[in-house]
Amino acid sequence: MIGLDAHGIASAQGIVGSLASGSMEFLETGAWTKRLHPGWAAVSGITAAELAKAKFEAPLAIYEGRFGLYASHTPAGHDLKMDAVTADLGTAWELLRVAIKPYAACHFTHACIDIAIELATENNLTSADIESVTTIVPAQVVPVVCEPALAKLTPRSDYDAKFSLPFIVATAITKRRFTLADLADDCLVDPELLELAAKVSYQNDPNPTFPKYFHGEVIIQTKDGRTLRKREDVNRGADERPLAASEVEAKFRDNVALVAGSDVSDRVLNAVMSLPTTKNSRDFVEALRIK
Repeated sequence: MIGLDAHGIASAQGIVGSLASGSMEFLETGAWTKRLHPGWAAVSGITAAELAKAKFEAPLAIYEGRFGLYASHTPAGHDLKMDAVTADLGTAWELLRVAIKPYAACHFTHACIDIAIELATENNLTSADIESVTTIVPAQVVPVVCEPALAKLTPRSDYDAKFSLPFIVATAITKRRFTLADLADDCLVDPELLELAAKVSYQNDPNPTFPKYFHGEVIIQTKDGRTLRKREDVNRGADERPLAASEVEAKFRDNVALVAGSDVSDRVLNAVMSLPTTKNSRDFVEALRIK
């Protein structure tokens, strides 16, 4: 967008390689820093591009260099197929394959949310009907959404709750949904939700396809002796199960409803859908303001 040539683009990537940051430590306390990660990445990208345009000298082998990304951040180090990076360059746009999350919670929980809602709805379940709930998830997601167990049973903040599989599944069963509104302070101390969350346990999935898919399985044992079970192998939003435009719009409207009315939702949606023909970016930015 700012007219960088090939050297400028390589320089921008070399610069942003030194601006990258972020860790998962927020999981320990439900801290807000995860919210910074996407926005800070965008700020870093814009900053790097402007610095490259100003001829700021940058390393040009930020990926494959002796101290580059692959050597410092991948187990294989330099033993990689470097040509895979440039395969289909300019024709295959990986950004278009990014999964859109159907729920305002950690993506690892979404398959279990879907199943919990389906089983509760199909069987007309209430929290009082349930003896136990077992979730079956990939071992890799356990430290993020299942452990430490005590902390996950009693999330301390709205952000903590987004990474608590027991709380999320309990909410999905009880309310047949999971939205930002279900992360309000009163929800985090709701006795019915916490009592049901305490009945939710997990097992490692013996047949994982993670990280290609964020799959999950839920088994509900009812007090009258029924065993209700479902599995979701391909999470909604993945390549093979893309969300419909109407689902994305509905999620957006639900989220905006917490801070503004439908007039704001309509204005922003119109601005987004008009982006391909927008000639002035300021008009788009102005449409995003809540007045």
